[in-house]
Amino acid sequence: MEFKFYHLIGLIGVYRSMKPDRMLFHTDCDTEPTGSWWREAKLIPILEIVHHPTPETIFGKTIIINTHRSDVLRLQMLLVHGGVYVDLDIWMFRSPERLRYYDYVANRAGEGKLSDGIIFATKDSAFLRMFYESFRNFNIIRKGTILRRDLHTSNGLGHPPLRHSFQSQRPDAPSSKVFNAHS
Repeated sequence: MEFKFYHLIGLIGVYRSMKPDRMLFHTDCDTEPTGSWWREAKLIPILEIVHHPTPETIFGKTIIINTHRSDVLRLQMLLVHGGVYVDLDIWMFRSPERLRYYDYVANRAGEGKLSDGIIFATKDSAFLRMFYESFRNFNIIRKGTILRRDLHTSNGLGHPPLRHSFQSQRPDAPSSKVFNAHS
């Protein structure tokens, strides 16, 4: 994959606005991204590349849509490590520090829905655990998003205190679901 300029802006934005101790760049690809912008990204001193096998199943169900595989990996990593997940097409220009005090935070993706492009979650977050466990009864065969948006609605499972949402602006750029980073 050729690493684009807007990917670099996304990483630099996270690095400068969040000031993390570590930035983990998760990938299921055998090779690193390519291009001059990737060479620039590798100059970020706390950036670490972490390779993972591609998740093929969840709870015995085959995941057939590639973007859903990255969705599953994202949830698994946050459950184990906690932290902040940010898609590469998300640009941060100011500190989201005030959002780090919640068990689970995600970006609003319209009325009653949350995006998975930005997720703040504590290790083994109660809401994230329910979200992940909801895949036991989810039909992954159908097209569309694997993420259980119904869990994110204002009455999601009757547990609104378990999560927090915010509205943000996204650049009008295609999403990258192959390479993703969290800090």
